[in-house]
Amino acid sequence: MSVGVANIAAAIAAIVAVVAGFAAAGLVVAFAAGAEIIRRVASWQLNGKLICLKNVKRHVFDDPDSDHICVLGSVLYFEKVGEDKSGFENIDNDFAVNLFLAPFSIGAIASQAADTLQRAMERSPQGDLVQNPDAPKPTPGDPNPGPEPLMRKDDPSQKFGAMPAGFTGYQRGMMISSKFPRPVPSNVYRDPHELVKLDPKLAQMGQDAYEDFVLEFHGPVFESGQPLSKEAKDAMLAEAAKDPLAEPRVVANFYQLVQEAFAFAEKNAPALHCEFEGSRIRDVYNVLDFAHVHCDTSGFWGFLCDVLNLLISIFLGIPKLIAAAFAWANADDGSLSDAYDGAGGEIRLGDPIVVRGRWVYDSAHTGYNEIHAVRTVQKTLPSPHDIAGFKVFMIPGALNSPKCHLARRLRGTRKPRPEPATRVT
Repeated sequence: MSVGVANIAAAIAAIVAVVAGFAAAGLVVAFAAGAEIIRRVASWQLNGKLICLKNVKRHVFDDPDSDHICVLGSVLYFEKVGEDKSGFENIDNDFAVNLFLAPFSIGAIASQAADTLQRAMERSPQGDLVQNPDAPKPTPGDPNPGPEPLMRKDDPSQKFGAMPAGFTGYQRGMMISSKFPRPVPSNVYRDPHELVKLDPKLAQMGQDAYEDFVLEFHGPVFESGQPLSKEAKDAMLAEAAKDPLAEPRVVANFYQLVQEAFAFAEKNAPALHCEFEGSRIRDVYNVLDFAHVHCDTSGFWGFLCDVLNLLISIFLGIPKLIAAAFAWANADDGSLSDAYDGAGGEIRLGDPIVVRGRWVYDSAHTGYNEIHAVRTVQKTLPSPHDIAGFKVFMIPGALNSPKCHLARRLRGTRKPRPEPATRVT
């Protein structure tokens, strides 16, 4: 990703101008350079970050639309908008469901290492969805051969080639306990409000932690070595009563009870990342692209093109950035309801679902394959956990086999956004 030599030079010149005492001129140039740099970053995220992969070789479902694939798995982890992001990274406001591929059982996370599971998934009936696109060709005679390399969709005649960010696969942290019936996503575990919803025992522990807190306040309570007055204690109790799991002492007691009962430990698990498109990147790009001259961006002429657009932003940079701030604030977050109408009931952790969308390699971060953007989500019946049984289960027309419908179903009053064709190449 390049932000342009002219833009970098302008940013440096702006700093020099401010230091030299020409603050007004420096700020105007800085705003112009900033508008152009942010536009470049948003353009890359729309047009270059995601690389479409050639349709799967190991089909689970046939789809008449060659731009989309379908995949079957269990909901491993709901990834909230903005999770693990900070600052400018929040321009990406997609929601995500992380899928544990069928036919594997989520219970396998407790007994197998993430790398072992990843290798097994890569060799499974849906394995090319999560494999390294640039995998080496299998060695002849290898009794357990790996998958063959994938191809780029923009030029299927070519191997995928050296990847921009390498490949690690996508993994999420899961909390494991031999005394708890299933793995718990780490983001759920870290949020006591979400954790108490998982099991009646956890809910009771939350209540016990609050009651212990209230009982503690019946006697002397000290802060910074000084006893609290009755008025101060009553105020703290009243505040805690509004939301007990927002009170730090209750939370500390709660997690102590949880760990004493279950001794959770964190393990990583491989997943297929499935993103539901938010509008922020597109909205910010659109306002910053106003009056932009699109021309050759390479070599000397590309430099002159950047200079021309920088000059335009000298006059429009400030209003563009103001408009971009409004676009940022008013953007629609990605949502599960964009692709699921709720007719099958609430989708919960562990539910088997069919996801349909575009299959791409994400060249940012450390690189992984994902479904982006998701077009439809459907609940389905659990699949067999053995390879042979799963192959029969996924045969089109077989008894109880899931279907991948083309209809895009929406719930609520939100208007459907057009599919973001510019998010993939």
